[in-house]
Amino acid sequence: MVEPLRYTAVFEDTGEGWIYARVLEIPGVHTQGRTIEEARTMVHDALRLVLEYRRDHGELDLPDDAALVEPVEITL
Repeated sequence: MVEPLRYTAVFEDTGEGWIYARVLEIPGVHTQGRTIEEARTMVHDALRLVLEYRRDHGELDLPDDAALVEPVEITL
């Protein structure tokens, strides 16, 4: 069984009807949703796409040095 990778997701209310979501450890993984549930789904999808791309291109050497806000688990 493959162990899930853990990353830190940050969710911020933009005040304009959107929840902005990003992953601290991986610049470029950011998205938004109208609700927190939608933002969680969207950040999970964005994280999967970036990690799969990096894995497929030999770039899966990622830092693990950020404060915990909310863990996101994903199995590739």
